[in-house]
Amino acid sequence: MTYPILQALNLTQHYGSTTGTRPTVALDGLSITIPRGQSLAVMGPSGSGKTTLLHALAGIEIPQSGEIYFHNANGPDPVHVMRPEARADLRLRHFGFVFQAGLMLDELTVVENVALPLMLCGVDRGSAHQSASAWLERLGLEGLEERRLGEISGGQAQRVAIARAQVCGPEVIFADEPTGALDSVTSAEVLTALLESTRERGATLVLVTHDHTVAEQCERTVHLRDGKIVGDTHAVGGGHGSATAGSSTHVHAETVRS
Repeated sequence: MTYPILQALNLTQHYGSTTGTRPTVALDGLSITIPRGQSLAVMGPSGSGKTTLLHALAGIEIPQSGEIYFHNANGPDPVHVMRPEARADLRLRHFGFVFQAGLMLDELTVVENVALPLMLCGVDRGSAHQSASAWLERLGLEGLEERRLGEISGGQAQRVAIARAQVCGPEVIFADEPTGALDSVTSAEVLTALLESTRERGATLVLVTHDHTVAEQCERTVHLRDGKIVGDTHAVGGGHGSATAGSSTHVHAETVRS
């Protein structure tokens, strides 16, 4: 049996529920299973719960109710009951992140930004810089190692962010609107770099986007509205296809407990 990499069951998250106000529903009993190695695009209008779902799956923000499991070599880890320190270590060692704004350190050089996750994992500076330089070369950024972020283009900066996300060899890459601030040509280049570098490693990609052309490059797309999955192109059994809304979103308890 092939086990998923991520599972979520009945996630619920409300915001702004104070006296006299109606709470905003970010996640409404949402369940989803993500197979290992899949590229998944999450779409929906603003306020539909896209980023909240990404944050929940990545252990950045734990929903008010529901269960989240990350399947590693030792079996399913229940992310929803982990202490904050354990979730931080999970994100450092097993997950990579690419955000629209980059969220890198301006005071560091390009190679230092990419090497930082490795050094936080205990890798010595020389080895970390060597691995970082290899990823920069792989993404067409050789020669930019000693530049500051203000000295490179927006597209180059996003490829630096991709290198940083990939450098520790994470099982899952989470990308939140990674091309949202780029023009169409640069967006296509960055998306290609992200997809190819993830697929080459056999890793999983969870990508939030408003752009249909971006979503079309992924193997699967789920559409959210009001915190629920209302569309899912993942046919039962894997691959592409037009499944009915939510048809592949049920998490089977026996899989989690196996």
